[in-house]
Amino acid sequence: FDGDGMVLSFSFDQGHVWFKNKFVRTKGFVDEQAAGRPVHRTAFTRGAADGSLLFNPFDFTLKNVANTGVLHWGGRLLALYESGLPHELNPATLETVGESTLGGQLATPVLAAHYRVMPGQQQKQQQQQDWHSSSSSSSNGAAAGRTWVGFSF
Repeated sequence: FDGDGMVLSFSFDQGHVWFKNKFVRTKGFVDEQAAGRPVHRTAFTRGAADGSLLFNPFDFTLKNVANTGVLHWGGRLLALYESGLPHELNPATLETVGESTLGGQLATPVLAAHYRVMPGQQQKQQQQQDWHSSSSSSSNGAAAGRTWVGFSF
């Protein structure tokens, strides 16, 4: 559960299969590669990330490992984690573009990583977006232009 996210792709061309994979280059991944050791706590870290005796027991900051799900949504490829923003990836190269708020659409610093795409909902969401764009705010106080996507658990 704590490992850094890695995405992979298969492509097919003229009877051949091509494979590529890349680690999602989150801030935590880049920091730890540069340090050559763990430096950030993850969900199951006990004590200091690097195993040393000294640590701040009140630091509840967790590394976004972007390892829970991958979603192609709205023309973007996203690597997801339960307690952080999604990381946008280049679909052709799998290079990490960076953390994404989906163009300012996320009102919270977290996007659930266990999603469901519901067939037939795209038209409904477009109608909701048109409605939000044409009014100054919705009944729940959401800013104009935002599209609320429900997640089913």
